[in-house]
Amino acid sequence: MMKADDFTGRAKAERLDCATRCARCCTARVAAIICAVVAVTITLLWCLVPTYIVSGILLDTRVCAAISNSPERIETGADYSSCERYAKVDLSKYEIADRDEWEHVSFDARGGDVKGLRAWWFSPNKASGPTVIMVHGTNSCKNRYEVALPATMLADRGFNVLALDLRNQGESPDTNGYQTIGVYEHLDVLGAADWLREEKRVDWARIGLWGASQGTTAVLHALRAESKLGLGGVMLDSPPYGMLRAWEEGVREQTGGILPWSIILHFLQTRTGVDMVANDTPNVLPAIAAVPGRRPRHVKLLVVGGKEDKRVTHAQHVALADHARALGFDVDTWFSSTIAAHSWGGNHFGARPSDTTCREHITQMLVRPGVYAQRLTAHFARALDLDI
Repeated sequence: MMKADDFTGRAKAERLDCATRCARCCTARVAAIICAVVAVTITLLWCLVPTYIVSGILLDTRVCAAISNSPERIETGADYSSCERYAKVDLSKYEIADRDEWEHVSFDARGGDVKGLRAWWFSPNKASGPTVIMVHGTNSCKNRYEVALPATMLADRGFNVLALDLRNQGESPDTNGYQTIGVYEHLDVLGAADWLREEKRVDWARIGLWGASQGTTAVLHALRAESKLGLGGVMLDSPPYGMLRAWEEGVREQTGGILPWSIILHFLQTRTGVDMVANDTPNVLPAIAAVPGRRPRHVKLLVVGGKEDKRVTHAQHVALADHARALGFDVDTWFSSTIAAHSWGGNHFGARPSDTTCREHITQMLVRPGVYAQRLTAHFARALDLDI
């Protein structure tokens, strides 16, 4: 027969064991919750922090490495310090020897939100003669070879040239330091056109537009905003179709696709206040064609680019040209390889594969400047009705 003390002790033991099991169970549940919270926090931090940083890198305009260049001295070393192929291209043949052939000028963006934009003005023709506005790409400026070289090519053949620095870049004023795929930058291009109209009395039909890389987005937005532009011809060198696609491809290449592009895009739009999807090239081109009073067939468009371009792929150049042609624009193209062996003057380019060191972006003018100059000047001569 069980004694009362034994019974009491056993009951106490069972209660203690139950409490222990409950405590262990609670501890396990708390641990699981903590682990879940930690996992979610790490996931959010992984998704949000790196994507926020990447969005800032994409929007950043940074300092132009070639700011010391001028029409009298066009060098490539600052832009290709790690790429031997293009680090020491001798462009002296195209440099302007006479300082009196160009000058510094400034003007305001249309609407006046940015004042004192800086530019180079070349006027070998009479001041009101055929003129080409030249727009650089991202993290660049008018001083970089991508603008300075074709600018001197055009000036040498008698075209007036206005090569500007967009806001936040080169010698032009800083605003917020962000680029907006042409949404605000196109006001700088329109400011350049307004300056030509007011100061140099250039007719709208005598104004051509040239843009490189992301600068092409500013050119396209300017065409959408101003119906009088376009009759003087448009040339796009290495254009993205659109900028978001170029960025997404670049991020995927650099990160192996581990960062969610949708979150990066969210940050791009919230940080700039710009609907970048609605304002990207695939949506801007139809809007240009639909501008009241514009006849797309009267807009002569030349699209050029290297077939091995690693920054803005050749497929994008082709897609933009095909879309513009389908909309009725008068489209011509020149696409060529930039990695084959080639020589000109004292420059020798050995055959090499395209890689992320040289990228082959906006390099047709370096590898084959003679052909580039011929294509460039012939296109604008045709559009601007200039006998060269």
